[in-house]
Amino acid sequence: DMDDDVYSFFVRTLCNPSFEHFAVHLIPFFSKYGSNSDSKRCFVDFHDEFISIWAFEKENLLSANTFPNNDPFDALYYIVHIAEKLSFNQNTDQLFLSGNLSDNEETVDTLRSLIKNTHKPEINPQIMMAENMKNETPTDILISLCES
Repeated sequence: DMDDDVYSFFVRTLCNPSFEHFAVHLIPFFSKYGSNSDSKRCFVDFHDEFISIWAFEKENLLSANTFPNNDPFDALYYIVHIAEKLSFNQNTDQLFLSGNLSDNEETVDTLRSLIKNTHKPEINPQIMMAENMKNETPTDILISLCES
C-alpha cells in the first residue's frame, strides 16, 4: 500500500504515472525459470521486512504468498509449511533464494541443509553491474533490467 500523500504527489507531478506491484516482473520470470524441469520449483525472495514465496509446476503457478519476516523461525515456518502443503520433495524439487540473503543467513543456511536442490537464480541484467551492486538491488528491479 502506498501512502495517500505520496500517491497524490506522484499523480500531481508525473504525467500518467503507472503503479505496479513488485511481483509484476517476478512471477513471469520465475514461471519460465527452469520450467522445462519435471520438478516443482519454489522461489523465495527476501525483501524489505517481508518474504515472498512463489511455487510453480512447469509454468503453472501453484502458490503465491507474502509474509512478514521479523524472525528467522517464522520465515522457516512459512516456507516449510508451503512446501509441505504442495507435497514438495526435498530431494528432487528445487528451491531458489533471492533478494537480501546476507541479512537472512540463518534462514538461508537452514534451508540449504533441509532442501538438497537450493540455488540462487541466475539473473543477468542487460547493463554492467558490479556483483555487490547486484546483491544489493531488489530482485524485481534486477529482473526488470533483464527485459528489453
